[in-house]
Amino acid sequence: IKYGLTDCFQGFSTNPSIGDSCASQSSSNSAERYSKSYGRLAFEPSGHTTAEYLGELATLLTAGRLSDANRAEILAACDSNDKASAVRCIQQLLITTGEFHSTNTQTPTGETRIEEEVRVESDEPYKAIVYIYFAGGCDSYSMLTPHTCTRNPNYDVYDRYRSIRGRSDLSEGVGLPRSGLLEIDANNPAQPCETFGIHNNLTVLEELYDAGELTFIANAGLLSRPVDTSNYRKEMPTQLFAHNAMTKETKSEDLFDLFGGTGVGGRLADVLTAKGVPTNTFSIDGQQVLLTGVQGGGGPSPVVLSRDGLPAFNQYPELPHMNQVILNLNNVTSPDSGFFAETWSHG
Repeated sequence: IKYGLTDCFQGFSTNPSIGDSCASQSSSNSAERYSKSYGRLAFEPSGHTTAEYLGELATLLTAGRLSDANRAEILAACDSNDKASAVRCIQQLLITTGEFHSTNTQTPTGETRIEEEVRVESDEPYKAIVYIYFAGGCDSYSMLTPHTCTRNPNYDVYDRYRSIRGRSDLSEGVGLPRSGLLEIDANNPAQPCETFGIHNNLTVLEELYDAGELTFIANAGLLSRPVDTSNYRKEMPTQLFAHNAMTKETKSEDLFDLFGGTGVGGRLADVLTAKGVPTNTFSIDGQQVLLTGVQGGGGPSPVVLSRDGLPAFNQYPELPHMNQVILNLNNVTSPDSGFFAETWSHG
């Protein structure tokens, strides 16, 4: 309604390149961006006055449920000789009303809603799993490598690593030299290496590891059984070297499709919830199968947030005091007003 089909505030299209940014508070910029967007609402109400435009739009969008008080509020805010601007203003305000979002009628009392106190963050301790997926892939042997490895009687693991990474009489290959590594102690005496090396640009990983706040799970993969290069295509239920397939399987951790359409994080949340542990799951990258639990499993539904957190409501209103008008449209209603409409307005 406001910007048309563009990329403004995570819209689904691209920038029409009119010069001004989406954040411009100029009403002329909004009108120009709307008119030049890649998709717009084509409906145009009949009539010649703002009151007539509002009457037709209220019938279409609220089936005539719009209260007289809200009708007067919108008319006062949107009255204009410019039909396009008036219509766009009416549409923006109408869709904020409880009458639009439900099939209930509302009877405003004229009382202003009292803002609820902001909920204070709890100081109750909690634990969190933060899952970061590198969609482009990560060359793990350029991040964590063998360093000092004297426990294997047959070969030195570091020398083997360098050989596999291309070191020869003619070239050093792509393996990392010890001089480019941050050495850390191994925590498992069964390891063939006493120490490992972290790429020297990743000092934060060394600090976290030394502080006991980070661990590495190395040589992990998705094998349903031991295989080798001669039989993996036949024996494995998934494509081991297909990026798209491995991305899906890594998030699902369900090679035999026992819990189809779910993810390992969602199933963990199901189990924790069943054991009485309050659990929530959040994504800042859209819907993710990783967080999907078993249908009917009792776990939480994933909450999808913007990468920038919760955006402010109507950050760049086209009208002066537009947000106050929206608050007025959702003021206190009488007890006989519809429950669903009241719930919307109260929220």
